[in-house]
Amino acid sequence: LEQAISSESTIIRAMPNTPSAIGKGITALIGNSAAKNEHMMISKILLEKISEVVELEHEDQMDIVTGLSGSGPAYVFYLIESLTIAGIELGLSKEKALQLAKATVAGSGALAMSSEENPSVLRENVTSPNGTTQAGLEILMDKKYGLVPLIKSTVKAAAKRSKDLGNG
Repeated sequence: LEQAISSESTIIRAMPNTPSAIGKGITALIGNSAAKNEHMMISKILLEKISEVVELEHEDQMDIVTGLSGSGPAYVFYLIESLTIAGIELGLSKEKALQLAKATVAGSGALAMSSEENPSVLRENVTSPNGTTQAGLEILMDKKYGLVPLIKSTVKAAAKRSKDLGNG
């Protein structure tokens, strides 16, 4: 943008995500060297009307944000789809499986947002030793094939694509 306009122009990049459409999203901001504190504050005040706002330290973090929270809603929607499919394949109706999956993800997100506890503590609170949750988590927490390496690869691929598109 600086090359197209001017390096002396104030430029503030923002990456909102789609939940901002209902006031439940998050937007990341980064200003160029011409952006002063007052420019950032005005941008933050405006964007706080639709979402939470975080300010980044470095421009190159925007690609990571794009992969994490910009694309993140699609990953969560896919989680809802996947939980629904599992419920259906194990014997629930499509309607009940979808209702359960949506409410579970929405409620868990709301609990995480309203709690002072770290998400790992919230997870542990649900997990009884040798119980059903632990059985499921053993699959999700597999060091090689579990959710952490999968999500890391997912965000990394999206961040790389964001960087590639920015350089194109």
